[in-house]
Amino acid sequence: IGEHARDQYTTKPTEWPNFTKSDVLYCPAIKLITKDLPPILIEVQHTANMSFFRRLMKYSLSIRDQCSVLPIVIAICTYRTSTELLDLSRESEINTYMKQLPCEGWAQCFYLLNGKTISGHLQQIPLDPLVALAHFFIEQQPSLIHMKRQDDETIRLLYSIEKRVFESEKFLDQDKDAALKEVCSQAYTQLNMAKQTLIEDVQDKTSRK
Repeated sequence: IGEHARDQYTTKPTEWPNFTKSDVLYCPAIKLITKDLPPILIEVQHTANMSFFRRLMKYSLSIRDQCSVLPIVIAICTYRTSTELLDLSRESEINTYMKQLPCEGWAQCFYLLNGKTISGHLQQIPLDPLVALAHFFIEQQPSLIHMKRQDDETIRLLYSIEKRVFESEKFLDQDKDAALKEVCSQAYTQLNMAKQTLIEDVQDKTSRK
């Protein structure tokens, strides 16, 4: 895919015809290049289990209907991942801080990050942007000072975005979880490294076939 993909994505609505709603969806800003730049679905989930797995399938197929391209799916589990779901997973061929799950027919790739998968990567300087994003959501600390990696640039960025979100009148009537999901959405434009990593992962996987 290459460098031409940089800054080519934008957020899209996540309400679906069956009245469900996913968290964050990124699609190419120009619809004509969708085939070269797959949609990216990011879900933040308290408990990841088979019900969640099936829900991701439905979201992804809805994205396929809308974009005519299967998405890349990234799930961040903040609390518990069921044994049944873990039994389906395998080590990622690209990044050891996430698990890879089967997704034939409904997604290009499905990656899962949780506290265990990122635990061995929290001492890196700097943190990988995706590790930092997962760490931010998993810890859900009220302020930067409570974070173990408060020195990390990406963690600091996420907290600065969170502060702006909570101070905005637009979010006064929303609960914390909804606001945190908006943090993820707003952080996208400033986390191009993470996006580029995902794009390059797909490129590398394709080149190995």
